[in-house]
Amino acid sequence: MAYPLICCGSPSCITGAIKVSTPAQPLAYTDAEVSSLLRVSKRTVYRLRKSGVLRAIHIGRAVRIPAEALAKFLEQAAPNQGQEGAL
Repeated sequence: MAYPLICCGSPSCITGAIKVSTPAQPLAYTDAEVSSLLRVSKRTVYRLRKSGVLRAIHIGRAVRIPAEALAKFLEQAAPNQGQEGAL
C-alpha cells in the first residue's frame, strides 16, 4: 500500500505532496499546559477534572483536556465577562 507524501510547507518539498497545516491552537492540552495557561497549580487542574467541572479525555494512559472543554469552562467561570455594566 502506498501512502501519500505529506508536505511540511517548505518551498523545497517535492511536488505532488499533500500539504498539511498545523492548527493555530492545539486540539487538547495536558494538565501542565492548562495550569500554565490559567496560572494555577497542576493540583488545581487535577481537582477541577476529578470534580467534573473540567472535562478530560483519556488516550491510553494519557489524560488530555480538549480545547473546547477548556473554552466552555472559562465561559462558565466568567459568564458576565464582556457584558456592558458587568463588574
